[in-house]
Amino acid sequence: MKRLVCVLILMVSVVLVFAITQEQIQTGKKMLGFIQTMSQNHHMERSNNPSEGLLEDYSEGEWVESGNMKFWYDNQNMMTQVITYNQVIPDSFVAIMKYDLAYNSNNQLTEFILSMNSNPLGTPIWIEFLKSENVFSPDNHLIHTYNYECDENFILFCSGRNHFTYNNGIMETMYQWSLDEDTNEIEYMKSEFSYENGRINTMTNYTSTDSLDWLLSDKETWAYDATDTSTYNDIQYMLDHGIMGFQVIGNEFTGIRITSRTQETWLDDAWMNESRDVYSYSPQWDMVSVYSENYYDNAWSFEEKTDYTYDENHNVTTQTESNWFDSDWMPSQRYTYTYETSNNDVSVNHNMISIKSYPNPFFNNASIQIKSAINSKIEVSLYDIKGRKVSSSKCLASEGDNNYNLNHLFKGVEKLSSGIYFLKVSNNHETYCKKIIKIK
Repeated sequence: MKRLVCVLILMVSVVLVFAITQEQIQTGKKMLGFIQTMSQNHHMERSNNPSEGLLEDYSEGEWVESGNMKFWYDNQNMMTQVITYNQVIPDSFVAIMKYDLAYNSNNQLTEFILSMNSNPLGTPIWIEFLKSENVFSPDNHLIHTYNYECDENFILFCSGRNHFTYNNGIMETMYQWSLDEDTNEIEYMKSEFSYENGRINTMTNYTSTDSLDWLLSDKETWAYDATDTSTYNDIQYMLDHGIMGFQVIGNEFTGIRITSRTQETWLDDAWMNESRDVYSYSPQWDMVSVYSENYYDNAWSFEEKTDYTYDENHNVTTQTESNWFDSDWMPSQRYTYTYETSNNDVSVNHNMISIKSYPNPFFNNASIQIKSAINSKIEVSLYDIKGRKVSSSKCLASEGDNNYNLNHLFKGVEKLSSGIYFLKVSNNHETYCKKIIKIK
């Protein structure tokens, strides 16, 4: 009976997690990029990093709390972990997803991991769901971004890559490939950049089925305020220090005073207006509003807008999103941020623990790295695909990275049959799972 109850709880947990992933992942990605851009902003010095964020939905004329977020840092400027909470059980908030970020010695983002909680009804058990890795050249410029997704067996696989090329130190082309979820075929795209006064003027996109023959697809054109003094170095800085590769370019709060971004589609041998974002600022050059418009019947029409408010230190306090409906703006979501005023360094989450395994898949042995926020006693367990514990080991983890040998943790690993296994590391507060594959 106990085993049946455990199985039912596990089934309910998985359903709860994956029933909300797409919408919540997009919300989480957007917030992560937003916070990351603020924390990396070197043009407008903000006094603090946000420690919490409240998410509200607009329903029946009032704002209803639907989730909250917490942020931890390892120093004043660098964000190392984000945990989001969402309402998936009536009248209760449970941990659903978290982000772990890693940086190199130049404070450049090297890895971003999105983990989903497979046990929302109890102590969180985190399973990696999405991952992105950034690779930099010897002169510290971004050259590759690798994207990974989780398959039906919860194994991460490479689903796309971005490759950046430079000419005399100026970004010239971005090549991309990604795996189409519907057809399971690889899609290719490249973007070529043109510049005016040292700033990006247009990004022209091409598509291809074989990465050899390219067809015009669409382009984006940037317009800048007359007082904008940004240079190419500002754009390169944001590219090298932003999150999710190139997505941060032209984002809010970069200090680059973009007034509009217009997207056009190549159709019937001519460029056709498709959509645009229009930016407005305060006299202090805080981003006040972003209007998203689509082009219909030879005219621009409203679709969405985002409004921002600030405190006296130019920190964003609220972000309100609205949709254009029946000739008026209808609020949809609102984010409210809280800042630490007594100490700019929001302390690292003392419950944080994570695990990495290399290589994966492995033959007879693998290197295991366990990261702990503090000195703590941990238990590392190995499970097979049916959830049966194969072996376990208890040890003391020091603050920071702890390196182990899989054969030292679990005797007889080389004798195991090939297949999928689960590494689970836990302390008194948190559990983290990593799927590994043994091959022969």
